[in-house]
Amino acid sequence: MFEGSVFGPEREAWEAVFNDETMCELNRRLFALPKSVRYDKRCWIFSQAVPDMPLAGEPISLADVLSDPDRVRERLRAAMVAVFGSDADRDQAAQ
Repeated sequence: MFEGSVFGPEREAWEAVFNDETMCELNRRLFALPKSVRYDKRCWIFSQAVPDMPLAGEPISLADVLSDPDRVRERLRAAMVAVFGSDADRDQAAQ
């Protein structure tokens, strides 16, 4: 059995925001879009959620950028609503 972190602080910071449930929901919604727009929408959503995503070799770490997971999740939700609409929008359209 492993003690402590197996993946390190960056992976833990990433999964604090982009956990399995969140990524499954994002992918489910992306797959509902036409294939021709999925990549651009996905990139836009991530750019909104993590606008200061570090590039490889930059001195700031991903763990630093994701140090406030609540704020990142907030931006992620707002970006997803901008692209996909809210659940309330879909429920109202179905009526």
